Amino acid sequence: MDSTERDPRVGGRYRLLAPVGRGGVGRVWSARDEVLGREVAVQQLDLPAIPARRERSLREAHAAARIASPHVARVLDVVEEGDQLWIVMERVPGRSLVDLITERGPLPPADIVRIAQHVLLALTAAVEHDVLHRDVTPSNVLLRPDGSAVLAGFGVPTAEGDPRLAASGAVTGSREYVAPERLAGAEANPATDLWSLGCVLYAAAFGPLQHVEAAAGTRDGMDPDDEALIPAPSETVHATVHGSAGQLGGRLWELARAATELRCQRPDVPGLGEAATALQDLAVGTVDETSKASRIAELAALQSELVQQIEAVPDGPYLVTNPGSLFDHLGVPISTRPLMALCRCGESGIKPTCDGTCHRIEFTTAKDPDRVADRRDSYVGQSVTVLDNRGTCQHSGLCTERLASVFHLGEEPFVTPSGGRLDEIVRAVRDCPSGALSYAMDTVEAREQVDSAGQREPAIEVSQDGPYRITGGIALLDGDGGGGEVARNDGASREHYALCRCGHSQNKPFCSGMHWYVKFCDPVPDADRTPSIFEWCGGLPALTRMTRLFYEKYVPADPMLGPIFANMSADHPQRVAKWLAEVFGGPSCYSDEYGGYPRMIAEHVGKCLTEEWRARWVALMIQSSQEAGLPNDAEFRSAFSSLAVSTRLGPGVTA
Repeated sequence: MDSTERDPRVGGRYRLLAPVGRGGVGRVWSARDEVLGREVAVQQLDLPAIPARRERSLREAHAAARIASPHVARVLDVVEEGDQLWIVMERVPGRSLVDLITERGPLPPADIVRIAQHVLLALTAAVEHDVLHRDVTPSNVLLRPDGSAVLAGFGVPTAEGDPRLAASGAVTGSREYVAPERLAGAEANPATDLWSLGCVLYAAAFGPLQHVEAAAGTRDGMDPDDEALIPAPSETVHATVHGSAGQLGGRLWELARAATELRCQRPDVPGLGEAATALQDLAVGTVDETSKASRIAELAALQSELVQQIEAVPDGPYLVTNPGSLFDHLGVPISTRPLMALCRCGESGIKPTCDGTCHRIEFTTAKDPDRVADRRDSYVGQSVTVLDNRGTCQHSGLCTERLASVFHLGEEPFVTPSGGRLDEIVRAVRDCPSGALSYAMDTVEAREQVDSAGQREPAIEVSQDGPYRITGGIALLDGDGGGGEVARNDGASREHYALCRCGHSQNKPFCSGMHWYVKFCDPVPDADRTPSIFEWCGGLPALTRMTRLFYEKYVPADPMLGPIFANMSADHPQRVAKWLAEVFGGPSCYSDEYGGYPRMIAEHVGKCLTEEWRARWVALMIQSSQEAGLPNDAEFRSAFSSLAVSTRLGPGVTA
């Protein structure tokens, strides 16, 4: 009969309640501290009766008690009873990582990232007190109900440092997670704890290491005949986890490269994309800026043969492969990685990136059975027929606000195509972000023209308090591993479309306008900061709307300015918008692409632009800005007047 059977109380105060697990050197119990009336965890240490080993164990336990971190299960007490040692630790509510991945399988990438960050903080706090863990395993990573991770098991001794134990090969701890140098008899050090963390992250992405071999050929319905395409379990573990130099960045980097290569071989395996995304984030996020750029370039090269695409992961995020251009509602670029997980549930704390909240809140990607019907309507006019599907519309109001004589909010018929000019209708249809609108002439639909004839560069805009707006024909896949495209409503554009970002659309993954009703909002910028004119006017998208109206509608009809711009380049409105954005305090997109202010000056020397021309340019530009929905006040109007005077260029802004 052992001591736990003879007396359930340890040290006269800790009543053992039930065993809850077993660590590398002994059983762990749930217990109650009868002095302070609190729940604790107690580990019974099964150690040889070696005085030097016992003394060292006590030193390590007392040192671990000094670690102060919200991600460390605190050591509360050390009890000696005869030859038996007990370590009393904080009882962390929740469950262990090993239980979670055994029950659910591989975790979402954002969860893996969060766990890694928290365990890193725990190990960093320990190193500051010269404490090693030596047994970083999924069993010792505890997850609170709020999703935060806590590392337990500090202060628990192992065999290193005792020649009699080392000579016998007695290395305690879970061998699947032990660094190879420790297995070879070397001392533990901070790098070996980091090695073990790399193994833990691998297990979180692919399943517990001891179960990898059994699951490799049949995971998620994989055809056993395809198993040869995936590295053998032992090769995978040792080549990706046990094959790097010893620093965390290097080990995570090997994991990220291995997962990326594996996904390139088997893009049809469900969950593999999310795991590779998480590992890429970790590998890139733990190095300096120079190394970060190098690693991003190498990862991009590894997956260069994968097509640019968006996968709508079932009940999960949007997984973007080779995202290319990603920018916010102002047109300011957002840094990208070769693989990205974008928030889809609307609840991420790091929007637009997913942080795994979708999996914790049981987010569903099912369509609402009461959604607006998939029905395409035709509205015949004198010069054009407008085609519309209300079931696809995101209800942004762009058409009803900008061409109210043709598109009628809350009225029937919704479209009266004879109420506007042909060029205005075409512009409104092409600007529809949801892809619900199209037009036909002489009964022939102009789908190619509506979709900009494939000339737009692929891009993803994170609109303000609204959906992701996709342009340039980025493929949208259903994310179940089959490689099929998401089914679309009748007549919906594949070149441009809007994806739900608030999590409440009735027509997921597409936006149905529910962000208006649920009052979805992005984080509010610092209210005390004065915005630049660029931010105030709505950024590059708003300025581009304005310049397009100016050069497409007002300039051709103006006898003074029309001849000046008769030979302008096709992208002239976009160039001017980028120049204005830079002048008004936005990003240096004009200088980066066209050479900046010196280039602009060189283009206009000797043009003899008159004051009358400049005044006319300002007046029509202000009129265009009002029609485009930019600020309509004296201060904003004065910005254009000051611009024309200060540059002495006015209408000739080209490059």
